[in-house]
Amino acid sequence: MSKLTGFLAAMAVSAVFAPMASASTLICEGGGPGPANKSDCDYVRWDFSNDGADPNPLLTITEATEIRGGITSPFLDTWQMDFGTDFYEITFSSNSVGNTLFEASLEAGGTTINVDGSGATFEFPLIFTGLNTFTLTGTAGSGQWQVNAAPTSLQIVPAVPLPASGMLLLAAFGAAGFAARRKSA
Repeated sequence: MSKLTGFLAAMAVSAVFAPMASASTLICEGGGPGPANKSDCDYVRWDFSNDGADPNPLLTITEATEIRGGITSPFLDTWQMDFGTDFYEITFSSNSVGNTLFEASLEAGGTTINVDGSGATFEFPLIFTGLNTFTLTGTAGSGQWQVNAAPTSLQIVPAVPLPASGMLLLAAFGAAGFAARRKSA
């Protein structure tokens, strides 16, 4: 095999096994005091509000995704994110629009975090997979918000229930006792 053929074969193998660059998708809410420059958005969905034209939109997440929107209290934005079988970490940030500090609560996966329009980034304390509903409820002021969903290698490890772990421990002691008894005989 010539050097050129070997080099091309090695390049083909490395191209197949090289990690793919992670692209990012930008989805924007079209209603409310949402993002000012919607021309940057890959997709524009209408108002995420329950009384909007696109209530509770379903967003299928297959890569790193950024979602931008806006809300005025006392309204709420609700959307669904389907992560499939992949695992994602979620961060949230928002900025106040106007003179009143934006305040809100973000609920997903049975957990609620309180957020404000200071521009600080809040990390959601959960790893997400499957279908999840997100509800952002404005409690003061108006704000522009941003959610980032990033793939993660962390996974949800189910806890072993106590009755099952107790049975496993008893089985281990029984096996150890049986082996010790058999060895002495």
